[in-house]
Amino acid sequence: MPRAIAIVAAGGVLPGGCDLDGFWELVREGRDALSEPPPGRWLLDPHAIHDPSAPRADRVLCTRGGFVPDIDLAPRPGGLDAAALAQLDPSVTLTLKAAREAWDGARTGALDGARVAVIV
Repeated sequence: MPRAIAIVAAGGVLPGGCDLDGFWELVREGRDALSEPPPGRWLLDPHAIHDPSAPRADRVLCTRGGFVPDIDLAPRPGGLDAAALAQLDPSVTLTLKAAREAWDGARTGALDGARVAVIV
C-alpha cells in the first residue's frame, strides 16, 4: 500500500565549505570549487608526488581536488558527547554535519516524532 512521504529538508557538505545554497550559487556563476589540498591534508607534499605523464604507484596525476573544510561538531543535548564526537571517522563526521544541516532547515516543531525519520 503506497504511503505519502514528504522531503522537508536537505543538507550537504561540499567543496569550498559551501552549503546547498552556496553550491547552487557556484553552479549559476560557473565558478570552480576545486583547490590545492589544504595544508596538512595530505601526508606528502602534493607537488613532490605530482606526475601528470601517466598513472603510477605513489604518484598523483593532479594536485587539485574538491576538498571540504575540517568539521568540528559541537555536542548537542541528547546526542553524542564531545569525547565521542572527537573519535568519529571523518566520513561519519561529514555525514552528521549534513544531517544536522538538514534537520536545522526542517520545520520539525509540530511533527509527531514517532512518524519522523532522517534518511542519510
